[in-house]
Amino acid sequence: YQQRVQEREGEKRELAAEVEGLKARDVLLVSKQEEMQERAEQERVRGEQEHCVVVEHLQQLEEEKQCLHKKVSKLEVQVQELIAELDESTQQLSEIERTNAAIDFETQTLQRTLDKEQHDKNTQLSDLEAQKNLVGSKLEDTRMQLQNQTLLLDESREMLAEALTKAAKLDAEATQLRR
Repeated sequence: YQQRVQEREGEKRELAAEVEGLKARDVLLVSKQEEMQERAEQERVRGEQEHCVVVEHLQQLEEEKQCLHKKVSKLEVQVQELIAELDESTQQLSEIERTNAAIDFETQTLQRTLDKEQHDKNTQLSDLEAQKNLVGSKLEDTRMQLQNQTLLLDESREMLAEALTKAAKLDAEATQLRR
């Protein structure tokens, strides 16, 4: 769009320069026409034949002037059309820039949201790992306690077995003593 806008600007400047040139030529032709009218007055006095030539030349100048006026009018219309196209292109460009800005803002917002969600997930993962480590540590402590209790239980069983064996011996001895 910017390239098109620049091209339209260039065309507008060229047309404006051409219009200015035509206007200057128009002023020059008007000036020439006035000069020729003066001369025609003087020539009429000199002779009818020369007067006809001057009148004919004046008519040609008038036709050329009319033609130039038409060209100027057409060029002015073209300049107005180019200005309208340029305005429309400028509006479209502004709209595109606003859309791009909105997209950039939305992208940044989404990126911030994603970054925050990633941070939250990383935090949750760290918390879970810490909990896992704590549970693992407690599990290891419980295993150690269980092993200790198993050892104590084994010792207690041995002592109980020994006590039962002693009790059985004492019972047996007591029974023999009673007989």
